[in-house]
Amino acid sequence: MKKQLTNDLLKGLLMAAVVATAMPVPDIVLAQASDIGGSVSHIQTAELSPFTYLIAGIFYLVGALFVGAGLMALKRHADNPTQDPLGKAIGKLGAGAGLIAVPLVSNQLINSSALGSAAQFNAFGGLTTQ
Repeated sequence: MKKQLTNDLLKGLLMAAVVATAMPVPDIVLAQASDIGGSVSHIQTAELSPFTYLIAGIFYLVGALFVGAGLMALKRHADNPTQDPLGKAIGKLGAGAGLIAVPLVSNQLINSSALGSAAQFNAFGGLTTQ
């Protein structure tokens, strides 16, 4: 009985996720767009812009957390060098710096490739079109 209730609950949550995913794109879902190109252009310019800022923010936040953890590991190493190795602290700092740099590096790669003429990401990861 409990397993059946769990399965029904998971099916309902999955259906809600599918509906919630389809709701931001009414042109394609409800077949109201005049052509495919217009729909793709609308999705690229209007629908995906907030997600690029969200993804860039996640990279910045996780990178800052890794840098903070690396700084704490450096402090632990300074307090007790025999118990806490320096390599882990440096690894966390490097991983954090790399995560913070991902949106900026992706911006440079997109601008230097053929994709730069159609769509560009600004320094904060947001999608802009020309």
